[in-house]
Amino acid sequence: VQQKVYDIVKKYSHHITDEEIAIVIMKPKSNKVISLIGGIDYSKTEFNRATDSYRQIGSTIKPLIYYLGLEKGMTPLTLLTSKETTFHFENYQDYSPKNAGEKYANRKINMIEALGLSDNIYATKTAIMVGLNNIGKLLNKFSIENININPTLALGTVEMTPIQLASIYNCFASEGIYFAPKLIDSVKDSYDHLLYSMNTSSTRILDSTSTNILNYLLQSPFDKSLTSYASPSLINYQ
Repeated sequence: VQQKVYDIVKKYSHHITDEEIAIVIMKPKSNKVISLIGGIDYSKTEFNRATDSYRQIGSTIKPLIYYLGLEKGMTPLTLLTSKETTFHFENYQDYSPKNAGEKYANRKINMIEALGLSDNIYATKTAIMVGLNNIGKLLNKFSIENININPTLALGTVEMTPIQLASIYNCFASEGIYFAPKLIDSVKDSYDHLLYSMNTSSTRILDSTSTNILNYLLQSPFDKSLTSYASPSLINYQ
């Protein structure tokens, strides 16, 4: 897997000029990181963006918000209105999130559409209903710290590294069980004596039933039948 990822990066790296790249692939239901690339050229920079570069995660936070929604009694068919909206908060300035291209359904949409089309209004409303503090507490369970609890959290202003984000999505793939990513499988000396062997360790963070529902929902960004006021967010990446 590592070789294939490396070959792809090498093939397309000439298209990348000022930008950089980071890739992390984990094996579901395990701690194993089976591929990791921290940049394009180690000889130019030794900084590992996969493990050390903190960036805002944007809409990739939305599955966590919808997981909390499912836990609070929402379903994939729960309807909320998607239209241009200004939210008023006590002790916080007014907040007016925008959809990409400022395109809105101007009608009620369900969670399937909201996730598939990455609707920011639906996500913000859900975040308010489940509680912004509860989103922060859930992120804490994944060892994500320094979270600024405010309405923008619904759209992923929290910062984390690619390997931290990959471990959260690996938790989805592992039906709610969290495996802390580990990079070393084993260590042997020159006499082939085993000095270290990775121990599998895990913690259940998410409920399995809600996680499995969420995993079905995560197919919606690829579903062309959801094309309406916007296109499914991953329709071009199948």
